[in-house]
Amino acid sequence: MKGPQLHPVSIKDLIPCGRGIAVFLEAAKKTFVIQVDVNIGLNISMCFMNKKTDRPLTHELMKNIFVGFGIEMTNAIIVDMHDDTFTAQLNLHQSNELGSKIVEVDARPSDCILLALLLNKPIFILNCLLERLDDVTELYNEIKKKKNNEFPPL
Repeated sequence: MKGPQLHPVSIKDLIPCGRGIAVFLEAAKKTFVIQVDVNIGLNISMCFMNKKTDRPLTHELMKNIFVGFGIEMTNAIIVDMHDDTFTAQLNLHQSNELGSKIVEVDARPSDCILLALLLNKPIFILNCLLERLDDVTELYNEIKKKKNNEFPPL
């Protein structure tokens, strides 16, 4: 039996916006955006740029717990959207002397993105969801052009 079709997701850009941070993502040559809280957006940005903090933040703590208990994040999947709110699934695998266990955890896409960056794991989106989303590539290009015109390179 064949499972649902998945597309790899990559982070295209993070741009501050009125309600927080717009995370522009790309899958199958389509750009879509997820709005995140300012704090998680800054954490994603820091992780994306490989910047470290003096003390572990919440997601770094989760990473350390995973390592301590022998849990591996296998991937994250953006699975649905209702009322402009995306939902995601964090897929975990644990193997120890008691056996092997796979767990699918309901999660916010922003948390999944951050953990995937921290743990160097892939992010996917379900094809059936991607097909429902508008391609915002033109909007993204307009925002980037406006931003570059406001702040020319030094």
